[in-house]
Amino acid sequence: MVFAQPIQWRGPKRDGKFTDTGLLKKWPDAGPELLLKVEGIGKGYSSVIATDQYIFATGMVDTLDYLSCITLDGKIKWKVAYGRSWVKSFPDTRGSVTIENDRAYVISGTGELVCLNVEDGAIRWKVNVDKDFSSEWHIWGVSESPLIVDDKVICTPGGAKTSVVALDKMTGKLIWQSESVGGPRSVS
Repeated sequence: MVFAQPIQWRGPKRDGKFTDTGLLKKWPDAGPELLLKVEGIGKGYSSVIATDQYIFATGMVDTLDYLSCITLDGKIKWKVAYGRSWVKSFPDTRGSVTIENDRAYVISGTGELVCLNVEDGAIRWKVNVDKDFSSEWHIWGVSESPLIVDDKVICTPGGAKTSVVALDKMTGKLIWQSESVGGPRSVS
């Protein structure tokens, strides 16, 4: 691949800016050539995430959220269910996976935060953020992409107990939690 490889939502700095050069100034009338199409990964709204070896995509199948690891030639290397989907308003997956080295971090539509092995999809640890931190549901369920900072994976349960939590990225154990600012998690 010769383009920026966003290992997390909105790119390296989560600001939607990429350093790619040599991009088209004008699109062809018929649009760009389709280089890759992958089927069987489920439905969703999240961004795909790419590394130099794989492309990762989340997708909803029935009532489960799946993470698929796709080779650069479009073959599904593995596909793992990581949690229950949000099925009420606008079902389908929303959050993008975050990749750091050999680990993938993703949160389901119902608040299951999971760390998986990049090579084989094995689940290393799983925390039910909504249950463990007494989250409050809102109309969209969970629409979030985990943030990695140093040794922590950070997410926002919301609710009366806490607003933001930081978990050990290697074990899923709680490192700190904020006071609650009141109310459920929000989407912007």
